[in-house]
Amino acid sequence: MDDSGVDLRRGDDSMAVSHPRVVALLTDGMWSHDVANVIQVFAGSLAAGGENPCDFSFLSECGHVELDHRVSVECEPLSEFSGIADLICIPGFTNPFSLDESLFDSYERVSDWTGLVAPSPSISPDVAEWLAIQHRAGARFVTLGTGVYLLAVVGLLDKVRCTTYWLFAPELQRRFPAALVDAERMLVYDEQARIRSSAGGASGLDACLAALMDVAGHASASVVARAMNLWSPHSLEAKQEAFGLHGGAASDYEDLILRLKETVSCHLEHGWSVAEMAWYAGMSARTLQRRFLEVEGQTPARWLVSEQMMYAARLLEETDLPLTAIAARVGISGPDVLRRNFARCYGESPRAYRKRFMAM
Repeated sequence: MDDSGVDLRRGDDSMAVSHPRVVALLTDGMWSHDVANVIQVFAGSLAAGGENPCDFSFLSECGHVELDHRVSVECEPLSEFSGIADLICIPGFTNPFSLDESLFDSYERVSDWTGLVAPSPSISPDVAEWLAIQHRAGARFVTLGTGVYLLAVVGLLDKVRCTTYWLFAPELQRRFPAALVDAERMLVYDEQARIRSSAGGASGLDACLAALMDVAGHASASVVARAMNLWSPHSLEAKQEAFGLHGGAASDYEDLILRLKETVSCHLEHGWSVAEMAWYAGMSARTLQRRFLEVEGQTPARWLVSEQMMYAARLLEETDLPLTAIAARVGISGPDVLRRNFARCYGESPRAYRKRFMAM
């Protein structure tokens, strides 16, 4: 217990919480679109049997917030929340610059673009302290679009890799130079800081699904994704420009790449190479690299590893297969490669991941 009276004990970090505690921290002036994304993933009763995989609640400092478009949300007051959350979701702001009064002048440059009237957000020292306590105790964070500004304002982005909506990225980097802003990426996960960030819009769903996987497991996240008619979350390698967010050209090869992905995903045990994928798609390996990058924002090799590791995570959760067998089923050469790629994707070893989720 720290000097604020909050119990910081989390128990054995290697064991997953059977019903993870997820909260959305809301303030005035947030995007209702982002809040809706959070609701769909964490509180939409989309898991098997209609039971949510999480214990979800809204938190705010005063118990009531006003979003854009005159949407209001009733929340649990922050003062009544006890203990430590497993995951804290932070939706984006219509005007992130007003989190810091010194940035009001900068806001004038984008206010005409947003075209929205929404209350200005404000962050009190109590909220900043609460976030710091949660972070020190091991809580994970997921930010949607400009929600990452809140973590920057309270000092949690120093030396942390992150992203945000491309229009707001330069100002985020200018104002908070200690943050490691990667404006090209749709999704960024800083493993050491336990912070996921996204570029806003639909990528917020990808970030939320990945965060759900972190705390509830691949099986729960897959059920929610299927209920939302989503094929799979975008990879951390996906770039914003590939989805036309700032001038990227639409590809004429989307249907072909989609069919290729479906075939490879359904037959991972084949052990695909990029050359074989290119042959199946009827093009050279170099052309596939270019077309795949145009459509997906990442190379086919990066996508393939992501698919293999997602399937490996599912097998680790749902079976007691040895790593050699799992490696064969996901189409890679052996357990050593599996361990290396899995740690790169999930930030922990297959053994640690299985220990966390087999008890759920």
